[in-house]
Amino acid sequence: MKLLFSITILFISLVFVVLAVEQHPTAVKDINVEELKVKPLQPAHDDHEARVKRFLNNKGGDHFSKRVAIIGGGIGGSSCAYYLHNQLGSRLEITVFEREMVGGRARIVDIDGSPAELGGSIIHPLNENINQLVKDLKLEVYYPEKNGTIFSIWNGEKMIFQQSTLHHLVDKFKMIYNYLLDPIRFKNSRDVVVNNFLKSYKYEEPFNTVQEFFDRIDLPDITKVTAEQFFVTNASISKPFIEEILSAAIRVNYNQDYDKIAAFAAMIALVGAEDDLYAIKGGNYLLAKKMLEKSQSATIKQSVKTIKKEKESYKITAVNQEGTEKDYEFDIVILATPLELANIKLQDIDNANNIVHKEYKTVNTYLIAATSLNPTYFGLPPNEKIPEHVLTSHNKSIPFFVASRNPRGIIKDGRTLFKMFSENKLDEELFSKLFNNHTTLKLHAWKAYPVLTPTSKFPPIKIDNNLYYINAFEHAVSTMETETIASKNL
Repeated sequence: MKLLFSITILFISLVFVVLAVEQHPTAVKDINVEELKVKPLQPAHDDHEARVKRFLNNKGGDHFSKRVAIIGGGIGGSSCAYYLHNQLGSRLEITVFEREMVGGRARIVDIDGSPAELGGSIIHPLNENINQLVKDLKLEVYYPEKNGTIFSIWNGEKMIFQQSTLHHLVDKFKMIYNYLLDPIRFKNSRDVVVNNFLKSYKYEEPFNTVQEFFDRIDLPDITKVTAEQFFVTNASISKPFIEEILSAAIRVNYNQDYDKIAAFAAMIALVGAEDDLYAIKGGNYLLAKKMLEKSQSATIKQSVKTIKKEKESYKITAVNQEGTEKDYEFDIVILATPLELANIKLQDIDNANNIVHKEYKTVNTYLIAATSLNPTYFGLPPNEKIPEHVLTSHNKSIPFFVASRNPRGIIKDGRTLFKMFSENKLDEELFSKLFNNHTTLKLHAWKAYPVLTPTSKFPPIKIDNNLYYINAFEHAVSTMETETIASKNL
């Protein structure tokens, strides 16, 4: 009788805790951006014409057009072209240099005549800029996570968590049972960061430095400490919950571990592990493509080699695929590509030597067709059904970060398309153990994003009088949304 009473009390307690998680007043899903009260900057509203003149750097009038070069046709460069055209129209002649594919790291490959994402696969419903762009450009979307698939977390020896097929409350019960108050503490700390980040959409005055952005949203130190330091010190979260649960989402998004990655980047990765994530039909690169079309900019498929400051302009030297060089002259130049990867020389520009650099993370992306993942690889019985999304926790012996069903789904031969991320190249022997009836369709090795270690030093947004650097923001975090924030800031 006493045992039954104790179990009943425990169950009731868990119900109240789970309901607290469900109905916490600062839950992300309940955030209304319009109701957020933000202390305004001085001035609270930036005068449109003043901002135009500041950008154009006019001397006595704005009746003539400025020649603008944007280096990079990814989400940052294309959104910059789009926003500038919407704001300034015929006052600008915009040229975009893109040496590879429009869309940058939002990249697809063709599998059986249909696109499969290699880079940024999903869009978060709280991404205010991209949500508006998708709406304005009338792009069709779909919800890849609403296909009935479930995920699990593997620690190299066993599955330490598996999502329930019954109801999300079951998952919350399991979390509370295994980790007590850690899930609530994490949720509270996450909601504070998200609420503060959403304040940034309220400001109209541009931020002059990346650090100023974090200062104004009351998160001045979140890029300066690791995720581990932030969660343990600020949120009192236990090491097991960080290592086993939080690390899995961080690894799948940035292929980096919680004890190395900066707290802000980790939190963005964890916010991304939500429901209602969506993607653009035909590939997320279409967002960049449509923005460039609407911007009426000229697109040149050439690689920029040098940017040299002249008396009142900038000379750009670019080379085409045949190796032929050509010079161009522009009044304003906007760098929308990582200088660490672009190999662009800045000549006669005083501030060029003050630009800090970050190492970029090499990620091996595999697309594999298979009937299923092999349960025996994960220590399960041969006939046991295994989730189609397997994340991995903090364990350096695990050779991959994630093995997951690609949103592309079933291909023509009836097999499932899987996507894998790894730091090192993997071999067919591993794949034959990991999958049933597999074929490796594609390996794409690339510098996907920076090594997002803690930092207090960022590159300048304004390198020279009319030379800007959008990707300075990427030293804090690398997402499609923050690229639009950086480009809209100019």
